[in-house]
Amino acid sequence: MRIGIDAHMAEREGTGNCTYTQQLLKNLAEIDQRNEYVLYVTDRTQTFYSFFKNRRNFTIKELTLKSTWFRTIFSLAKETYADAIDVLHVTYFAPPWHQGKLVVTIHDLAVYHHPVHFGFLERTRFKIWVPYSARRAAKVITISKFTKSDLAQTYCLPASKIEAVHIGVSENFRPLSESSQQKIILKKYKISNPFIFALGRLNSRKNLKTLILAFHHLSSSTPIPYSLIIAGKNDYRSSEIGSFIQNLNLEQKVKILGYVPDEELPAFFSSAICFVFPSVFEGFGLPVVEAMACGCPVISSNTSAIPEVIGDAGILINPYDTGEISQAIFKMISDDRLRSKLREKGLKRAKLFTWKETARRTLDIYESVF
Repeated sequence: MRIGIDAHMAEREGTGNCTYTQQLLKNLAEIDQRNEYVLYVTDRTQTFYSFFKNRRNFTIKELTLKSTWFRTIFSLAKETYADAIDVLHVTYFAPPWHQGKLVVTIHDLAVYHHPVHFGFLERTRFKIWVPYSARRAAKVITISKFTKSDLAQTYCLPASKIEAVHIGVSENFRPLSESSQQKIILKKYKISNPFIFALGRLNSRKNLKTLILAFHHLSSSTPIPYSLIIAGKNDYRSSEIGSFIQNLNLEQKVKILGYVPDEELPAFFSSAICFVFPSVFEGFGLPVVEAMACGCPVISSNTSAIPEVIGDAGILINPYDTGEISQAIFKMISDDRLRSKLREKGLKRAKLFTWKETARRTLDIYESVF
């Protein structure tokens, strides 16, 4: 079987789509030496692709056209015929014609349900192209049962056409001791005081303004020796967050780090008093599992797929209620026994999510449609 995968999202560091694509490809390479894979990319010089240098059943093919529309509609479509592809796997957007059975991964329908958090072009592209791709697919993969149900209802797709395949957490995410590596990373970012940690693209969907406001209310009413550290790649309207912090005079208490490489994140999770993820809509919520895998107690939203992922291993809050978020943070930082209990539950819960299992189930889907 020849499997073609649109792998360009592996080049977009700092996004969940990048993590999904990179980890899926790595783990497919580990478990499958029988089938042939063609990875369609936009920049073959990306360091990540060197992983496949000595994998004989993997070929890296750079597409000539780079823009989203033309790359997918023309370059990708053309190459699937040239390569005699049996199964084509894309994320969100499929070409209107192609060789092979189509498998489409759709992480979530955030653009559909919360369009205000996205730019006009992204909204337009999603509205037109994603339902078209989903309806043409032999199978649609979602990363949670929540998104499977949402997709079936929103696009009127039969549930039998959709497979919910949970994503995993990298083995690099594990508790770190007070090691020299950890101290170097914290020194690099000039973090000296105890901190509460938040992570996610600086998009309004991640609800960081509400978290900052909740932290402001808490620190104003109850002096606490903690700062709020936020890591994440710039995104649509991300500049508003910096202005919001300035207007509240929180520059000394709230720090925006920008993009932090994955290899440095375990140090932050291991050092933080807790991790807060108040996103209003997630197809899975990978940072929550990464935090749990590092033994960091979690506070997160009671919406979308997040309760499915956390189970009883964290505190669930209404992401729109600043008072509830403040109370959850205060409860977490003031109760050692609670933190210890959630740390143990989180470590156990995180073991349920592995990229090897994600790859195994995805390969099963390739074989079923073929």
